[in-house]
Amino acid sequence: MNHPVEISSLRPRHVSVLGCCAVCAQAIYIREALALFTGTELVLGILLAAWLFWVAAGGMLGWRFGRRMRMDMRTRFNALAMTAAVMLPLSVMAIRAGRGILAEPPGELPPFAPAVIFSVLVVGPFAFVYGALYNVASELWKAPDGGLRRGVSRVYIWEAAGALGGAVLFSFVLVNVLSQLGAAFSVAFLVIAVVLAPASRRELSPVRVGAIAVTAAVFLLLSPMLDGKSVERIYPGYRIEQFRSSRYGEIVAASRNGAVSLFYGGGRILTVPEPERAEEIVHIPLLAHPSPESVLCIGGVIGGIGEEIMKHPTVRRADLLEMDPVLFELAGSVLGEETSFSREAGGPGGAVSGDGVQVRFVEADGRFFLSSGRKKYDVIIIGAPPPINLQYNRYFTAEFFRLVRRSLGPGGIFSLSHPSSENFLSPGQARVLSSLRETFVSVFGDVTLVPGSTVHFIAGAESFGADTLIARLDRRGIETRFINENFLPFRVSPERVAFLASRLEQAGAAGINTDRKPV
Repeated sequence: MNHPVEISSLRPRHVSVLGCCAVCAQAIYIREALALFTGTELVLGILLAAWLFWVAAGGMLGWRFGRRMRMDMRTRFNALAMTAAVMLPLSVMAIRAGRGILAEPPGELPPFAPAVIFSVLVVGPFAFVYGALYNVASELWKAPDGGLRRGVSRVYIWEAAGALGGAVLFSFVLVNVLSQLGAAFSVAFLVIAVVLAPASRRELSPVRVGAIAVTAAVFLLLSPMLDGKSVERIYPGYRIEQFRSSRYGEIVAASRNGAVSLFYGGGRILTVPEPERAEEIVHIPLLAHPSPESVLCIGGVIGGIGEEIMKHPTVRRADLLEMDPVLFELAGSVLGEETSFSREAGGPGGAVSGDGVQVRFVEADGRFFLSSGRKKYDVIIIGAPPPINLQYNRYFTAEFFRLVRRSLGPGGIFSLSHPSSENFLSPGQARVLSSLRETFVSVFGDVTLVPGSTVHFIAGAESFGADTLIARLDRRGIETRFINENFLPFRVSPERVAFLASRLEQAGAAGINTDRKPV
């Protein structure tokens, strides 16, 4: 029995490019939606479940609808493939528009239920069409006797091969050189080009070549413009200074009223100028140490941290770690900070001040850096954002605290901060802080809490009060704007310390925060 002509016209590359497109679409949707949820990993399960649902719906309903269309199977395949290609960048722009509406003001977590519903619906059009495409391709490759088993197996194999290629393409090329919308446009063009490409020289025509060239030109012109416009919708009222997409996530530098805010993965990580943040992170733990010489700061190291550390005359070495090198680049180009750094943890590089203090900005993961066990530090500071997701929670667990303890020298101090409230603690806030205190005690045996809008946990230090901190501040000749003799007595007053302690006692046992059982 002879195969229909339309069967032989479908090539493995046509199916493989769909697998490539699908896996890139999943990665792009997840990265965009993670920014909507400010990095919370729950979105991964929600999006993947929604993806499977819509693909299944497309396979069933799309197939039935397609059988009523008056076109041959190959034409139907081409139409669906190009529809899916166009829907990919449109879906990315829809997610960004939704972020601008749901996450208000920018950097805040959106309401959970609307965000979940939106995430489920926004991937529907692409996944539905993709499910229908899978069935059409299986029909085109079915056995001569009409059995679908042969077609399904062939489609599965070539689609999987394309998915593997797409994973390599996205992970090692697209994510490093393009934004997520730029990557979506590139993948969409790849699909359209493969679908329109002639199967042989006999099918080569000016119309096909012209259609591919026009598509490339349109996508090339539209991508940068739509990228900028769609990002502006996420941050209304801000001027976008720079927008970058690194392998770790989306980074936006946006200015408003003379201040520049950095948004990472949808959440605000810092605003510059914000000298009180840098002074609190640095000076409270360094003043708690009688004579710090070596300092390690993990996360949140841009925004003046290095300058504040260098004010302490006893410090001879400071390593400032960020996992994403793009943050250092933005600090230099947008914030005007000197952030020369080594791309190899522990390697040569960094900036050395005039008085011989070595300050290195290092691209490294904090846990991996400490697990190498190469150095000991007098003070280790965590400046990472609060543990709203598992990525940041890794710096707030008992396992990480034990890594820190092994990396401290004799008399070393470990400092970590978490958002709180000046005069009121909700039960939820109190339980989070109580869990952190229990985790500290389980590893270090004791911990001092400095209350305020940000609570500082200081482990390894001898008991200290405002008088001790002020005396060391004067003795070291450090000039500050906020951490001074007027502020410190208020910040560590016995009444405020007692209030915080009583609220944490009322919260009860919250449990120790661990890697396997995050509290």
